[in-house]
Amino acid sequence: MLRAIRALREGRVFLFILVVISAGTAHGQTTAFTYQGQLSDAGALANASYDLRFALFDTVTGGVQIGTNQSVSAVPVKDGVFTVQLDFGVNAFPGANRFVEISVKPASGGNFTTLAPRQQISSSPYAIRTLSAATADVLSSACVGCVQDTQIQGVAGSKVSGAIPVASLPTGSGNYIQNTTTQQAGSNFNISGNGVVGGNLTALGAVSIGGAVSTAKFAVEGGSGDSVCGSSDGGTGVYGSSDTGTGVFGYSFSGLAGEFVGPVNVSGNVGIGTSAPHRLLDVAGRARVGSIPLEGSAAAVCFNQAGDLLQCGASSLRLKTNVHPFLDGLGIVRRLTPISFNWKEGGAKDIGLGAEDVAKVAPSLTLINGKGEAEGVKYERLNIVLINAIKEQQAQIVRQQVQIEHLQQMQAADAHHKRCGQPGRPKAIANARSTRSRCSLRSAPESSVR
Repeated sequence: MLRAIRALREGRVFLFILVVISAGTAHGQTTAFTYQGQLSDAGALANASYDLRFALFDTVTGGVQIGTNQSVSAVPVKDGVFTVQLDFGVNAFPGANRFVEISVKPASGGNFTTLAPRQQISSSPYAIRTLSAATADVLSSACVGCVQDTQIQGVAGSKVSGAIPVASLPTGSGNYIQNTTTQQAGSNFNISGNGVVGGNLTALGAVSIGGAVSTAKFAVEGGSGDSVCGSSDGGTGVYGSSDTGTGVFGYSFSGLAGEFVGPVNVSGNVGIGTSAPHRLLDVAGRARVGSIPLEGSAAAVCFNQAGDLLQCGASSLRLKTNVHPFLDGLGIVRRLTPISFNWKEGGAKDIGLGAEDVAKVAPSLTLINGKGEAEGVKYERLNIVLINAIKEQQAQIVRQQVQIEHLQQMQAADAHHKRCGQPGRPKAIANARSTRSRCSLRSAPESSVR
């Protein structure tokens, strides 16, 4: 029971309130409750209509308002008694003190006048809290009228504490992970934080780490750090196997797609720039070696039309077809023009031949690119041209030697005849030789022909 006396602003109405509060009937309980009071006007019981406004606070003065104002218009007052229904909701009454502030004005007009002091809510409205106390009912099928399993829609995980017996968990559910040694079908999980696996971890499906989206069995997105790091004291750091796909795939926007420290063993073909390598090492593009040591070697390295690196020197007729003599030599050498130059890449000074110039003389000595342009010179093939050029020069030397010997014989014969007093040149070298033999008994010539 509460009392409040307050004069209205006009100074003619006095309010004496007798509050009777109940939480309603037992049928269909709600959060609304009945508020009843008595109103007097100028010392007489009021008989008119009034507008009432109710506000709920946590202290008798000041404090924080709970919820919103509850306004009831044109409340009939007879013989000073009025009754209203108020509803501040179930959360307004958690068990702490609550105070109601009342304002009143005639329904015909005017301004609200707030009465003081605020009135403390009695214990009756706190029966509303029984609406949330239903969770305390015994969850037992033997309890008649109690809440049953089928009536529970869900329980917040933060409200569950203590150990849950394994026997109490339904088997085969996909809503939680069961700690068993057999595979649990249809169970998904999403965990944030750190974890440790003390034994072996086997994944029969795809594994994605770091938010990587991929169809690979194991996909890792490392951000700015290393994606996959494998290390082993005596085994294999990283091992990948695939029937038709890629065993190990690495990609990096600005770093290294892969880095290995130590021996690397590859049992199949390795492709760089190609996904279909045809050799143990297949490079689709340019390859660069930073430093090639100058050491004794038994053979040079060459490549064929397919781009395979080979040991230079293979020349068996068993490997050849359409064999024909190649006779060009001095004709090619005379037309080749050696040049000195600087490479555009690196600026190194060098000497050699221009591929375009060689193509005009001997196209077979040039390397042609994909556009049909002469791009290189087969310098090792120049040895074949030089062999023919040497042969041609040697033939010329032999012919010139014969000519020289003939001239020497003629000169010797002329000199011999002059010494022997025989004017004129003999008709034949043979006669000169026989004459020399006869004349040599008298004096020997200054020179002889061998």
